[in-house]
Amino acid sequence: MSCKCNIIPKYVKDILVVDGFLDNQIMTGSLEIDKFFRLQKTQRSLKLISGFATAPATGTAARTICNCKNTKTFHKHVVIKEGGPNVADPDANLAYEYAGVVRDYYKNVLGRNSLDNNGLNLEFNIHYDKAYDNAFWNGEVMVFGDGDGHMFDHFVKGLDVIGHELTHGVVQYTAGLTDDEFPGTLNEHVADVFGTVIKQYHKGQNAQTADWLIGDEIVLPAFPGKALRSMKAPGTAFNNDPQPDNMANYKPWNGDPHLNNGIPNRAFYLVAAGGAAIHGLDTPLAGKLWYQALLILKPNSNFKDLYNAVHQKATDMATASVLPANAAAVVDNAFKTVGII
Repeated sequence: MSCKCNIIPKYVKDILVVDGFLDNQIMTGSLEIDKFFRLQKTQRSLKLISGFATAPATGTAARTICNCKNTKTFHKHVVIKEGGPNVADPDANLAYEYAGVVRDYYKNVLGRNSLDNNGLNLEFNIHYDKAYDNAFWNGEVMVFGDGDGHMFDHFVKGLDVIGHELTHGVVQYTAGLTDDEFPGTLNEHVADVFGTVIKQYHKGQNAQTADWLIGDEIVLPAFPGKALRSMKAPGTAFNNDPQPDNMANYKPWNGDPHLNNGIPNRAFYLVAAGGAAIHGLDTPLAGKLWYQALLILKPNSNFKDLYNAVHQKATDMATASVLPANAAAVVDNAFKTVGII
């Protein structure tokens, strides 16, 4: 098995090539890099799950921004360290800022001390390779391509992209979801959830005012749509978007955990925004609920396990007056709407 911890899935690139929007050579090069780092990330994750990996030394959640200078070399050219001044490169400044936004959300809102809850320091590697169309968490550091300049922009420009990828690190140190069909899809779902929760948190939005799009800040005008994914309306983000929005239309995953994650994504949207005559919890409380559910998921969890965890925590948090009394009913309505229960 192999971890697919990047923001742009293969099916999106395939569609863009078939429809004539993306050069096949660019896509092939990007996919080869994706494949290499998926394998590397899987090996690290397996060590954590099996208990053979050495726990990271206690850190201070300090940020370090490195410039790959359009090579495939990490760590070498440090441009900003924690507490350092802005530099001439706007991508470096933005990576530093957004790393802080994500780190501070987890710390101040969820009480989590960095990705591992042990102060893990955060290293961002920007300007990776040439025309690389992706961003990823490799199990230790964050990596960002500059995009091809036609379809995709510099990937550090997307706060939800950074929130998504760093959340893969949180999943790695909590539920440890495997890369099999359903747990792998849940991994991508949880990453999308906190990508959008953090974006809304930073922008002062709520469930009603947010656009619920993933990747809208890194697509350029030539892209045939508005984003990579829509959590509110899966299957509508771009031309020929294949994501289903309910279990009745579940598709063979073909090894891609992003394809069906629109189903639990929509369930999260409905819990936050509500539906029909049911008022939602709004995004901040829904995010807190999903985080508590994540902490009790297991490596092989499936969609029903996600529902059970969210329902259990909704009940617990309502009893503790953290959530409204009808929280479990809101959860039930959402998961029934998408066909998970």
